[in-house]
Amino acid sequence: MDERGTAQAQGTATGSSGEVFLAFLRLGLTSFGGPVAHIGYFRDALVLRRRWIDDKGFADLVALCQFLPGPASSQLGFALGILRSGSLLGGLAAWAGFTLPSALFLTVCALGAAALDGPGVAGVLHGLKLVAVAVVAQAVWGMSRTLTPDGPRTAIALAALALVTFTGGTLGQVAAIALGAMAGLALCRARSGTGHDDPYGARGAPVPLSRRTGLALLALFAGLLVIPPLVAGAGDFQALALFDAFYRSGALVFGGGHVVLPLLQAEVVAPGWITNGQFLAGYGLAQAVPGPLFTFAAYLGALVQPAPNGVAGAAIALVAVFLPGLLLVTGMLPFWGALRHRPAAQAAMRGANAAVVGLLGAALYSPVFTSAVLGPRDFAAALAGFLLLTVWRVPPLAVVVALAAAGPLLAGDEARRQRRRSAPAMSTTPWQTTTLTTPTAAMSSGALTLPEMAKPKTRLTRTPASSVSSQTRHRGWPAAVSTPDRMPAARAGTSATERISVTAHHHRSLPGRPSGGPDDVVAAST
Repeated sequence: MDERGTAQAQGTATGSSGEVFLAFLRLGLTSFGGPVAHIGYFRDALVLRRRWIDDKGFADLVALCQFLPGPASSQLGFALGILRSGSLLGGLAAWAGFTLPSALFLTVCALGAAALDGPGVAGVLHGLKLVAVAVVAQAVWGMSRTLTPDGPRTAIALAALALVTFTGGTLGQVAAIALGAMAGLALCRARSGTGHDDPYGARGAPVPLSRRTGLALLALFAGLLVIPPLVAGAGDFQALALFDAFYRSGALVFGGGHVVLPLLQAEVVAPGWITNGQFLAGYGLAQAVPGPLFTFAAYLGALVQPAPNGVAGAAIALVAVFLPGLLLVTGMLPFWGALRHRPAAQAAMRGANAAVVGLLGAALYSPVFTSAVLGPRDFAAALAGFLLLTVWRVPPLAVVVALAAAGPLLAGDEARRQRRRSAPAMSTTPWQTTTLTTPTAAMSSGALTLPEMAKPKTRLTRTPASSVSSQTRHRGWPAAVSTPDRMPAARAGTSATERISVTAHHHRSLPGRPSGGPDDVVAAST
């Protein structure tokens, strides 16, 4: 029996790529809530209603996509498209239908963001940064409960968090995941007989691909991971460097779409391609759209500098960030039935997933929290968003709308606080220079007395007592007037009504003593 007949015998029927595209287009327009929710949407639409595959086959595919790095829901959709159509074209149709709606929306938002300016837009973007804080905090909370349920895995997560915090960059993130997998081999092997290693049953999903095809796709995955950085480093190939940055990020994402945040931040913010504010605003906006979170890459690709950017940059980034996960899931499909029961592979994945929790925890602090939370009101708003998502189970779209609407108010409060902090104060410096332009103003300030005002062009200097000689020191605000032979001659032709310039040096007030007390001396000169 050929592969297609085997698939039909095991509960799947073939269909056209057009049918696959339309089914996943509807899912791409309506699937809110992240990878776990997407899997629920897929099961309801494709297992229960359309009956493309049975529950055990669907569970096998879910296990494979959770095992591999990459966007789990997109990989699952790609695999289902292959199984339904019997070819890779069906997988591409499923990916396009599920991905393009949100990718196009985010690309348009990125192109429009460059033309928008003003305090209102800045406030909305500030609100979206606070959305990112709430969403990443929710992801850390949920993933820690699932992926670090015991002491060894919690220790792996903490070690990964410390490593990423102190080293930073892509190298530290890759090292954290690799060391987590190695620690998992030693610490995370399941005890025999527990039954926890195979929650989906023993039956493998039918695969219309040969092992030779799978090996070729895995070789292509490895080649694209190694060759582009070597070529891009040998010359000025910005398009290839852009592809490489997003491809490597997509190849290293374990544990869910939110993990791509620190990886992409290291690739596009650190080299200065976009600002951290643009990055976090786009990440917050991505929470408001259906479909996979990886479409955030289209937003970034449209904004990067230098070119290619715009539509071309969005297309390069979008394809690059999804490609490694799709190559991996397709290449592994023929081998999954045998690999998934090996204890060593399961233990390594437990350790890698625990390290991912630490990786995301480090990203929650920097850059997410440090860049978005600028004051106590911002912290309260972000905490409210987190509680809405985790305790009251409010849909993410509603949280996005609420914090984006509150953003202009919060940004305005922060701007006012910044202005108050930056405003000069009389008591902040020991000396202040004041220029008085009229005799009346000089008199009202207390810097001049009536006898002194009668002298034109009088320059008064209030001097600290410590800097005045004993011969000129007096009590009770007297004036020590310099004699004409000690002063330069007055300029000829100066009118008596010329502006009086008075420089008053005010000593910092001490407790119980007014500024300019009896221990100061006023020196007036003509």
